[in-house]
Amino acid sequence: MDTNKMREQFEAAFVAKYGFGRLAASANADAHAMYEAAKWAWQASRAATGWQPMDSCPKHVEVLFYREDCGVICGQLTCVDTFMTDNDRESGDYSEEEQYSEDAWCYGPDGVERLDGDLVPTHWMPYPTEPEVTP
Repeated sequence: MDTNKMREQFEAAFVAKYGFGRLAASANADAHAMYEAAKWAWQASRAATGWQPMDSCPKHVEVLFYREDCGVICGQLTCVDTFMTDNDRESGDYSEEEQYSEDAWCYGPDGVERLDGDLVPTHWMPYPTEPEVTP
């Protein structure tokens, strides 16, 4: 089943159970938080079966990316504005479109790097749950 169909089924089930969907949730902070939490839980439950295609990757959340040439890397699907300082914004190095264009970013040895062109990850999954550690 494709990702869009699964997302539609999730939204239909959510509306059936709680009586409101994405539009109603956007007008009410509590409903919005509930909707976002349920959506994240849905995405995380899908990831339990393994790596997911990039078209289902949540935005602005740290996840694990996969690319065949380098393996697993940490990053997030977000915009450059997330990482910019005020000096970066004032420098004029990025147009407004470039600042808010959503791309995959990773955390490398030289800082945050945009993964574009042939560097775009092919798959994602959420971080695994942390193990319970006893002293």
